[in-house]
Amino acid sequence: MTKQEQLEKDLEDFMLNQSGAFQLTDMMHALPGKKTISKQGLIEILRDHPLVFSRDFETCMPRHVYFQDARFLVSPREEEIAQGILIPGHRFLPFYASDRILPWNCTLITGEQAEVPRKMARQSLKSLQVYFTLFGPGSVVPMLYQDQAHSSPAPALSLVDNGRIDNSRISTIRVDNNLVRTSGIYEDTPFDLTVFDCADLYQAWQVTAGDSLLLEVKDWLKGIFTVSFMARARQQELMMWSGGWIKKLEQGFRETFNTFNLQKSIEEQIAYAYYFAGKELLQEPPIHVGGFLDVSDKVYLISFGIEGKLWHEQEIDTSQLLQMIDKTPVKKAEGFNGFLESLSVPCSEVEIEAFMRDELFRHKGEFTGDAEGEYSDPVLERLLGKDIDYFSRVQQKTLYKYCTKLWTKVFKSYNFFQDQAAGKVRAGLLGILEEYFAWLRNMGKMQVNPEDIPMQIMAGLGQCVVTLTGFLKRLNTYDGATPQEIAVLYEMLPQITETMESLKEKALEHLKTNMPRPGNSGLRLVRAQDDQDTVSDDDDEEDDEEPESIFVLRISIKGISPQIWRSVQVPGSFTLGDLHQIIQLVMGWDDEHLHRFEIQGMGYGPVLDEEEAGGFGVDEDEDEEDYMLDELDLVPKQRFRYTYDFGDNWEHQILVSKILLASAVSEEDRIFPRCLNGKRACPPEDCGGVWGYEELLEALKAPKKKKNRELLEWLEDFNPEYFDVDEVNALFHPDLLGGANDDDDEDDD
Repeated sequence: MTKQEQLEKDLEDFMLNQSGAFQLTDMMHALPGKKTISKQGLIEILRDHPLVFSRDFETCMPRHVYFQDARFLVSPREEEIAQGILIPGHRFLPFYASDRILPWNCTLITGEQAEVPRKMARQSLKSLQVYFTLFGPGSVVPMLYQDQAHSSPAPALSLVDNGRIDNSRISTIRVDNNLVRTSGIYEDTPFDLTVFDCADLYQAWQVTAGDSLLLEVKDWLKGIFTVSFMARARQQELMMWSGGWIKKLEQGFRETFNTFNLQKSIEEQIAYAYYFAGKELLQEPPIHVGGFLDVSDKVYLISFGIEGKLWHEQEIDTSQLLQMIDKTPVKKAEGFNGFLESLSVPCSEVEIEAFMRDELFRHKGEFTGDAEGEYSDPVLERLLGKDIDYFSRVQQKTLYKYCTKLWTKVFKSYNFFQDQAAGKVRAGLLGILEEYFAWLRNMGKMQVNPEDIPMQIMAGLGQCVVTLTGFLKRLNTYDGATPQEIAVLYEMLPQITETMESLKEKALEHLKTNMPRPGNSGLRLVRAQDDQDTVSDDDDEEDDEEPESIFVLRISIKGISPQIWRSVQVPGSFTLGDLHQIIQLVMGWDDEHLHRFEIQGMGYGPVLDEEEAGGFGVDEDEDEEDYMLDELDLVPKQRFRYTYDFGDNWEHQILVSKILLASAVSEEDRIFPRCLNGKRACPPEDCGGVWGYEELLEALKAPKKKKNRELLEWLEDFNPEYFDVDEVNALFHPDLLGGANDDDDEDDD
């Protein structure tokens, strides 16, 4: 144990042995032996210490003392009562030492000193969101897996077998082109989690929806609470006099925000709010924390990157974000990191080392190149793009020098067989980073000033990147992450991807709204009406449906990473049949095969007889032309499936990114669809599905190999990275869809 670690332990022992408030000088004098520490040094340690509260750090209050006998409410939801369970989730924040104990480790004791038993229950991810809201959107899945690891000792996670990821438990994993294809986590994914078995208590107390459980802290450090019953009538009586209680807690939050801005985690924000508000609020609470947030118009739950935060406004403005930034001078980076910083490269040595390890992982630990740049160029291209613009030849040589030194270290220490589990996860994380770096380069090409993007979005993206870098740093060493942690990271990949994609889409939406853009007068595709596929500008059918909504959809092909995706804007008056046509155009398919939509368990497709259906079981689907998007009760963040070509089985995930009011968009956008953005070329038709497509990509990497020549002759000219949004939108012109005759062409000329 180092001297610093011993000092911190001694300070912690002192705090835990206190029975009331203590002075800073008392702590300094109580240090054993000849240990000395300056007053400022002690304050620095205590400022963020999770065992004490303080307003001025002259006088400190131990939290285990402050929260002793504190009371708070928990309100079981109707579905919990029906199942006889209580889901821990975020409910006990901040009434236990959250940095030392997790929700499922807490203990409930009845008045008869009987411990409420725990058990495992299976719940869908969607149903669990409400119980983990305060932890933030990026914490739900890892916490659930930590719960599984805690409750299932061998193996801790279903993806881990003998210290390695069990490939048989993952639907499709294959590393190719440096990226991983993940099974994904969706709202209906089931999770086993620890719950409290309250069936007997609910029955004895005759608990119904609206009743509450009153919990009292008996041991804050160990998370031990007594539990009793509070009938709805008693809570309603307390609520009649709750105005003062709510106002005091709001004042506590105001002082918390003024003192710490947004620097504290959400559990710390709540804890300090109760401290600043006064312990009397913990005697007879009229409402639980979630209920307080529902009724308060002074405190809001906001999303900050992958975290949840509480704030006095629903949005964070630039000045507030600047206030929360630590003003402590940062030591200027030296060496490789300092050089990268001078280039304004958005990465560090950690990411470059990860990319190098990934190159070795792709080549199974073998790499024969020894010429300058032969091993650096693939890494730098992935980081900086194909057209790297060096300021000078000296700069390039310096970069190669640093890369050579790092490569030598990595190559000597790399073990392909030891890197199996970490390598797959690293590939997925780097794929997300590559997408982000490419997005930044695209913003540069569009001459977008970072100041044009709301700082909250950029801060959220930066937070995600810092998180990814932290993961990569642990994966860069063989003892940095346990197999269980690696498995958790693997399952988090889809969630991290979705969080970053959502932030990037918000940035683009802001730019489109607040920055001038060229008009799209060439967009002319409209919804098919009877036998007409298109109409011209002069057509004005009286029976045209006026859309109520405008749907922004994100379409991605499942099983391929980095994703092949398109973002489209579609009027709500379009049918699913029209959406099929749009998908074919924006993705790049030729519409030569059968297709099918699946929305909330219901199938939709073209009208087919049994022979036309070809035995695929789609002849009983609903007619896709009978259902407009406005009629399907779609909601933001909902996903549904579109499958094309049942032989190659191209599954597309369609995410409802947002739903706009038709009145909020231009008249043109109420009539015509539009492709907003996208990435990568569509796979060739009839190439054999995902696996066949991956073989094509392998062939493109080694075109001179004999076995690849014939395949590439069939493929002809194909660039898997090519995508041009303007070309796609040009396809929506009726002339190009066959909706105009030769005379129309001559008139246009």
